[in-house]
Amino acid sequence: MAQFRRSHQRQSRGAASTILRVLLLAVILLGFVLAWQAIRELFTRPERVEDRFYLPGGGRGQRIAHRTYSLSYVESWKQAEWVAYVLRGEDLRKPWLPREDDYRPDPQVRRGTADSRDFRHPDYDRGHLVAVADRAYDREAMRETFFMSNISPQHKHFNRGIWRELEELTREWAKQKGELFVLSGPVMTEAPLDEIGRNRVKVPAAYFKVLLDLREPDYQGIAFVIPNQLSREPLHRYALTIDSAEALTGLDFFPDLMEDQLEKELEATYERSAWPADERRFRRRLEEWNRQD
Repeated sequence: MAQFRRSHQRQSRGAASTILRVLLLAVILLGFVLAWQAIRELFTRPERVEDRFYLPGGGRGQRIAHRTYSLSYVESWKQAEWVAYVLRGEDLRKPWLPREDDYRPDPQVRRGTADSRDFRHPDYDRGHLVAVADRAYDREAMRETFFMSNISPQHKHFNRGIWRELEELTREWAKQKGELFVLSGPVMTEAPLDEIGRNRVKVPAAYFKVLLDLREPDYQGIAFVIPNQLSREPLHRYALTIDSAEALTGLDFFPDLMEDQLEKELEATYERSAWPADERRFRRRLEEWNRQD
């Protein structure tokens, strides 16, 4: 009987040991699968702006991350105070998909966005902060540009004129340079021009666009601040340093992207020759775009 008990105990310990080995192997295999899925997701998921560590500092809005851009939404203005995204030349060379004007509320905004009916005003367009054409290479990315959180009331001659010129030039510069960091938004430190719609959407007095090229060997940065109105001036009339744009908007545009010394140098000056204008596009704005109604 005692011998039977000892044999039974040895068999029990052996079985328990086998079970533990199987469980350990299962845990190791599960860990391997989870690690592989994490690595695969890292290299295949659409890039989020936070992955690049360049969102602005300061501001007062609700920060929201979409698939290919992020924004900071200010409830009292019913629009974003900035949008941030990466613009790549390789994407801009892809075929453009048909535009779908699917304006809709942003489901991530806590208290709700304005709606398209707020923009039924003869003087103002539903202006995009992330341009539709900047994301026309991917259907879902393009659809996200129609969230109302990305829409701001722009005077029709501004939106169809100098703002269009700047958007087109920005895409040309991104193709030439390979990649640009882009920040864009209304200037909320100036009193609004008006309020429109049932949701009382504030009409900004001006807009900014900040561009940064961190491709070697020539690092370059520039900002534009343009009044929300018809303009007959050359685009570079509104160019200024990033430091100046930060002082005007109260935002810190690239607090975590660069070493302090490089940030100080790039934001203190700009080289106009690094951002060439297009005389033919400027003439077209004066002769055609400014006259659109």
